[in-house]
Amino acid sequence: MRQVNFAVDAAHSARLSGHVSLGFPPTITALIGIPLMKLMSERYPDIRLEIVETLSGNLIQSINSRQLDIAIIFTNEIDKQWSIQPLVREQMYLMARKEVLEKYGLSECIKSGIIQSQQIGDIPLVLPRQRHSLRKLLEHKIGQLNVVYEIDGLHLLMDSLIHLDLASVRPGSACLQEYKHKLQLLKVVDPEVERINYLVSLAEEELSPAALAAKSAIKACVKELIQNQIWPCSEIIL
Repeated sequence: MRQVNFAVDAAHSARLSGHVSLGFPPTITALIGIPLMKLMSERYPDIRLEIVETLSGNLIQSINSRQLDIAIIFTNEIDKQWSIQPLVREQMYLMARKEVLEKYGLSECIKSGIIQSQQIGDIPLVLPRQRHSLRKLLEHKIGQLNVVYEIDGLHLLMDSLIHLDLASVRPGSACLQEYKHKLQLLKVVDPEVERINYLVSLAEEELSPAALAAKSAIKACVKELIQNQIWPCSEIIL
């Protein structure tokens, strides 16, 4: 641990260079992408970042084949040689336009801001495909869902909530700034559904100084985003 701390200190004090490959799911990229790029350009202008945006399941494959140095994923089921650290806990919310929720008799839920999981069953949903970790989580926790569209892309999925009479169950972070004033968010309870974001990398003693610097910057970005409530409906675990 002393060697790791020394390497991180050295990374901060030296003018580092090198290449670091990062992988994030779309919801995470939308939150952390630009803040991380700004922070890295300020602290470490000579480190070249490669940022891969894809589904958590695809990131796991890239991690296990060592195509990425660092990633944020939604499962801890990866090869044991990787370092894995719980990073953020996110609550799940039913998201839809107010008139859609009222159409399905959820006016009281709008007032309370919560919805019981068994009330979701008849609402037409748009969700990622079944291979997506979020879909697996929801079906495990809630059970049978009325899925009428399957969309993996974040922006198309969220746009469909604006233009069609649909709802979705997503972490609060998926409701980006452009959607906040157009959608109602109802916290799912009985049971509550939460998702853990994990920060994964090679063991820190195996990481290059540039990768250590990037990993430290990711943690700093996440903490700042949550403290400033830019990453909503979430709790830091670090």
